[in-house]
Amino acid sequence: MKRVLLTLILIALSFSLCSCGEEEGSELWSYTIGSLIPPSPSIEENKIVVNSLDGKILCFDLNGKILWQYEIEEEIFSSPLIAGDKVYISSAGGKIYCLSLNNGNKLWEYKASFPIVSSPAFYADGIFFTGTDGSMYAISTNGSLIWSKKVEGSIYATPAVEDGKVIIGSLTGKVHCIDAYTGNIIWDLDLNDPIESNICIDDTGQIYVATASGKLYCLDIDDGTELWQISFSSKIVGSPAYYDEKVFLSLFDGSVYALTSKGRILWTYKADGALTTSICPTDNYLYFGDSKNNLYCLDASNGEKKWTFTLDSPASSAPIAKKDKVVIGTQKGKLYCLKAEGSDAKWPTFQGNTARTGKESK
Repeated sequence: MKRVLLTLILIALSFSLCSCGEEEGSELWSYTIGSLIPPSPSIEENKIVVNSLDGKILCFDLNGKILWQYEIEEEIFSSPLIAGDKVYISSAGGKIYCLSLNNGNKLWEYKASFPIVSSPAFYADGIFFTGTDGSMYAISTNGSLIWSKKVEGSIYATPAVEDGKVIIGSLTGKVHCIDAYTGNIIWDLDLNDPIESNICIDDTGQIYVATASGKLYCLDIDDGTELWQISFSSKIVGSPAYYDEKVFLSLFDGSVYALTSKGRILWTYKADGALTTSICPTDNYLYFGDSKNNLYCLDASNGEKKWTFTLDSPASSAPIAKKDKVVIGTQKGKLYCLKAEGSDAKWPTFQGNTARTGKESK
């Protein structure tokens, strides 16, 4: 009997030792909204704002308590924009809604001519967004039109704004650089390859553009000159992200790539399933989700896995991170808040900052 008991103890210990390398992320709280959660929530100070596909906008405190809720009768495919004490929401009904961050009351709405599936961006007291017909808009924080510009082709990507320039890609494969103050075209570049995702801009003025065929282009922001390009064997999921002089990509085949700003591959990582989100890089860690219901945390310097967390369904929103929390939404409409690895996390909204440039907030 003692021998049997000893054998059982040894087996239990062996399982324990085998599993100790597989760390699990720590859930702080979760909430079921019940409808798919698109691009990503946003965090400002002690408030988390999240959209759902069926038109719900909810605001939580950092402990998961609902502070307010607002509903519209239109689908939402975009991420909320928090700028100051206001929340901006774009809808598939072609409207921009401005809500109070404090209580969720509607302050105003702006009606565009076509559906909006991209997220709004904020720069120099202006709100920038695109319609699916190829129209680009700049409106004031009071909801008045500053300028509009029609470009060739449909646009589903979110604009990125840097140094007075609005950068956007279209499904015809063109990259457009527009003056943020006047709406005048500064330059255009035709890549002859549809651009479905958002453009990333690094600290040196280099633009990173992912195309539908699996290519990544690096361009100069001033004149659109191509600096380099690299091709991948799988489709690039979501948008490139920039952190610590590195560019990070998620691929449909489950691969994560870290590249230098010159296009040299530093390391790769292979997830269990197809990747479903963009990369959230912050405080030397990377967060992303896959089709196998996993949320991953990797070391940004070498791609080593820190931990995984099992979600209720595949992630539908890109993770965001602020201070010691990482937040992500799923296809079944569940919002998770987990303990982040770094206390310096500064990726509080879709594409990292309110100008949607794909890098950390300053």
